[in-house]
Amino acid sequence: MGQKPSRTAPCFLVASADAVWAGSVADRAPAAADGVSGNDLLVFANLFTLEEAPGSRCSEGGWVGSRKFLARRGTGAWSTERAESDDASCGTHLMGTVIKRGGGDRDPSAPLFTFLPFFNNSVRTRSPLFRGFPGPAIISHNNAVDFIGCGTEGAGFCRQYPIAEPACAGQDFWTLDHQALYADCFALTAGRAAPHRISFNAYNRELGPRLASVDQNRIVSHQ
Repeated sequence: MGQKPSRTAPCFLVASADAVWAGSVADRAPAAADGVSGNDLLVFANLFTLEEAPGSRCSEGGWVGSRKFLARRGTGAWSTERAESDDASCGTHLMGTVIKRGGGDRDPSAPLFTFLPFFNNSVRTRSPLFRGFPGPAIISHNNAVDFIGCGTEGAGFCRQYPIAEPACAGQDFWTLDHQALYADCFALTAGRAAPHRISFNAYNRELGPRLASVDQNRIVSHQ
């Protein structure tokens, strides 16, 4: 595991406070927006493939002692702090998600992105689409999603389980067959004036009834 960029600034800028992800990605949290400030984070035209249990190929040998790159506009520098203890443990990175949300560990009150537009993506995932709070309002349209989760008792590579933290209780949202997590530790209201806007997405499984008011006009293509 190599050195990781700081969460104090987006890595790719298209405007004063906007960031863009586009490409082909296979990772445990390919679009991680936790602790990142700015205006909008655009995630579009990606091919996301999350087919293995997160951490299954993790090696702590190259992770311990790594440092973050502290990005600044036009410049940057490597932090003097090195990863150790839980931060450098494979065992603390086993959950996985496509879009990771949440506040910063050092300053939970710091402002986060306002919106997270997520559109025109193709996703094959054994992990939830969205996980974590607080976070920006999700604007999700025109995505094709293939859920391959196998519930809480399936094979290890596709087994899923919700976060056990008390603050996340009742905020796990499953497909109708309860085999795949759609979102976890995810508030249906964004906690601000801007609501989630999710519609016109295609899924290979029916979503649970609790999502009816949020994910609208969806298409289901059964396996």
